[in-house]
Amino acid sequence: GSLVVSAGRFRVTFLPSEKSGFVDRGATIFDAALDAGVEINSVCGGQKQCAKCKVIVRDGAVRRGATVMLDSREIAEGYVAACDTFVESDLTVVVPIETIQGEGKILRGEKAQAELEPPPPEPVDILDAEPGLAVDIGTTTIVAYLVDTKSGATLDIEAKYNSQMKYGEDYIKRIIHLEQNAAAEEMQRLLVEDINELTAKLCGRCGLDAGAVKRAVIAGNTAMHHFLLRLDPGGIRREPFEPVTNFPPPQTAAALGLKIDPAAKVDILPSVSVYVGADIVAGVLAVGLLKKPGLSLFVDVGTNGEIVLSGGEWAVCCSASAGPSFEGGGVKHGMRATEGAIEDVAISPDGAVRFATVGGTKPKGICGSGLIDCLAEMFRVGILERNGRLAGDAIRSDEDGTAEFLLVSASQSATGRDIVINQIDVTDLLRSKAAVFAAVAILCESVGVALRDIERIFIAGGFGNYLNIENAVRIGLLPDVERSRYHFVGNTAIAGARRCLLSPEALAEAAEIARSMTYIDLMRNNQYMDYYQQAMFLPHTNLDLFPSIR
Repeated sequence: GSLVVSAGRFRVTFLPSEKSGFVDRGATIFDAALDAGVEINSVCGGQKQCAKCKVIVRDGAVRRGATVMLDSREIAEGYVAACDTFVESDLTVVVPIETIQGEGKILRGEKAQAELEPPPPEPVDILDAEPGLAVDIGTTTIVAYLVDTKSGATLDIEAKYNSQMKYGEDYIKRIIHLEQNAAAEEMQRLLVEDINELTAKLCGRCGLDAGAVKRAVIAGNTAMHHFLLRLDPGGIRREPFEPVTNFPPPQTAAALGLKIDPAAKVDILPSVSVYVGADIVAGVLAVGLLKKPGLSLFVDVGTNGEIVLSGGEWAVCCSASAGPSFEGGGVKHGMRATEGAIEDVAISPDGAVRFATVGGTKPKGICGSGLIDCLAEMFRVGILERNGRLAGDAIRSDEDGTAEFLLVSASQSATGRDIVINQIDVTDLLRSKAAVFAAVAILCESVGVALRDIERIFIAGGFGNYLNIENAVRIGLLPDVERSRYHFVGNTAIAGARRCLLSPEALAEAAEIARSMTYIDLMRNNQYMDYYQQAMFLPHTNLDLFPSIR
């Protein structure tokens, strides 16, 4: 029978997937995509800030918002921002290739395990296993390990994107969504469903019943813990910036809604502060930061850069608001490290560009590691000046008069459009790198040590895994020390959670780490802005800090 849609309710059909969503008059195309289960890129979660959700309305009536985020050429070609375009009739909407949310390179933690863990024991007789679950709830991705708690063997690994992402790539946007829509139940349900989906896959592949899982350990940032435990996250984004708790009590699986043994004990690892969460505590535990003599630095760069400096007996930590640039947000052709993202860039003195993409396919845009390469190479060949200005013969202007550098011409790209990096992108990236470097400098200052005295630097998290250290140093993102002092340690949050699953001593140690780390609030630090301004140059105003670049 034909579907009867009420006068104020419309069907929005998305191509090429042919999925449909139903919304009331005045809802946005973005709302319709959520209803249809169509994965549309959005860094800001529909808050009209990023234009990553651009689509083309093929037919039907819409009312456009201000759409200040699109350039004149995109508007001329019929693009609209899905979150700022309102449905007035049945619609057919084309989701272009650069707006389709691709499957990404999720760092599941094998690398961390290789570097941080003893080799796994011999294959386990599954029938004899006592399975436990270690989970890392990241803002972007959720990773789960199924572990035999008896032998210590990792039986299997699975990962997926965090389903809350449709409400914003950063957790502040999700907290706003929760508050505006009284959505605490929904935000908790999305996380639990994600964990249950991963658990079912893991147990299915290992031929186990999920009810056989008798223990779980969860590490996440402070906001994710608040969502999971249905604690009020308002204090995370408002003065006095205090969490409901940094030390959540153990839960039962039944209380959380996890589909494992209902009586299973679920430990939620402790946090240090609103902005330094249990994922960082787990990472510090995994690399043994507080057991190492001399100075060690732990850096996890994502939307926030969490940084820990330790002298073995002590540790100070902070969180720098790096913004979404390193994850492709706020950058004109930026994207996450999904298929078709440019991840490696080399530029010759005449401006010719060589690049490699994730998956080896035609380029759609550029991800964080590619952006860092791009800045470093442009600086090296002289088309980017020390003050961050694009200059030279290779630089052109777009329709709106913004300086830009062509990376890939329309004929070579998957989108059929030029892929560029422009002056606004460069300034954004400089802000991000300055925030991270200034944070490292403040931590050193706070305990009276010099950057050059740092003996080892652990680079954690998905972003660090694909980083070219030489280029990161050249732009002044990371300290200019002997390169052999750098160690890539991958997803240390899951490695730490796994450790706590296997050992009561490790669980106690995590609590001790969380209690012993001193949190330095950069927003209340008078020197932070000075350090930040100095780091807005390439690589820095003080070239003595960068002897190898000087």
